[in-house]
Amino acid sequence: MRHRLGHRLGCSPGFTLVELLAAVVVLGVLLAVALPSFNNSLRKSRRSDAVSALTAVQQAQERWRSLHPAYAADSDLSVAAPTGLGLSSTTSSGAYGIAITSFDPPDNAIGYIVTAATSSTGPQSGDAACANMGVKVRSGNIQYGAAAAAIDWSATDPDPNRCWNR
Repeated sequence: MRHRLGHRLGCSPGFTLVELLAAVVVLGVLLAVALPSFNNSLRKSRRSDAVSALTAVQQAQERWRSLHPAYAADSDLSVAAPTGLGLSSTTSSGAYGIAITSFDPPDNAIGYIVTAATSSTGPQSGDAACANMGVKVRSGNIQYGAAAAAIDWSATDPDPNRCWNR
């Protein structure tokens, strides 16, 4: 019986089941190591989206305050300028909702709190440590905070999880 040069009788070219199984195991280990790192990078990028949205509200509030006796309220957030701030009530990725908490008069002339909060079903819902990020402005002083639940603005460090990477 004649056979081609380089091929043995009874052997077919290709992978054995053991080789294929070893390749799948190696791929699984690599995926198990890389996936948490990738998800962490996504969470951080969405946080930067929240930081950007909060900064945009701060700038819009200062423009508003230069023309009005008090800072804008939450109801003015998504109303088109010049009668409102003209901003979206969510971040560009949709991961956070934006809300303004006004101080009671007459303190609404000296400050406000703007918060970016994740929804329980949104893409950022797995970010338990930084579910809420916020900025408190009062009498020209700016304070940054973040927490899994409500931000404790009275704490010495209102951002204990280092969500605001500056």
